[in-house]
Amino acid sequence: MHLPNFHNISYLKNGSPVQQNLYQILTSEKVFEKLNAFNPVLIGTFPLDITTPESDVDIACHVVDVESFRKIMFSCFGQREAYCFKGEMIRKKVVRIATFKLEGIPFEVYGENAPVQDQWGYQHMMIEFELLRRFGEPLRSEVLRLKRRGWTTEEAFVEVLGLDGHDPYQTLLNFKLTV
Repeated sequence: MHLPNFHNISYLKNGSPVQQNLYQILTSEKVFEKLNAFNPVLIGTFPLDITTPESDVDIACHVVDVESFRKIMFSCFGQREAYCFKGEMIRKKVVRIATFKLEGIPFEVYGENAPVQDQWGYQHMMIEFELLRRFGEPLRSEVLRLKRRGWTTEEAFVEVLGLDGHDPYQTLLNFKLTV
């Protein structure tokens, strides 16, 4: 498994059927073109191909101008099914989140005032990618088994790896590969 350029969704074209379907949706809807001003990056389970039927599409954005982000999200996706725009405090950071559905698939677009590569979601994905590359199908299968039982991706990785910690999100960030 080679490291794809996660900053360009073209790697999805040659991925699994789920990834190929997502690529078609993203390109036909011009999602990344619409979000281009915010340096969008697809993160989470779809790039890693560890989705379940309940998985949503996560896109991280670097947002400096919140009002501009809100306006673009509304003008591009405000008429889509289940559209919602809100602000939340996550890990002591203000994050703006737009949710909506495209072709029945839930999307969450995160806007944070930090470069995407410095955001937790991106960092989790990179750690998870490396773990999947190192431990392969046995790890992937176990993570998917737990995800199908309702576990979050981070909880599943921490459990399968036998890592200690009360906060699976922080535990995963702290994990250093020693293999």
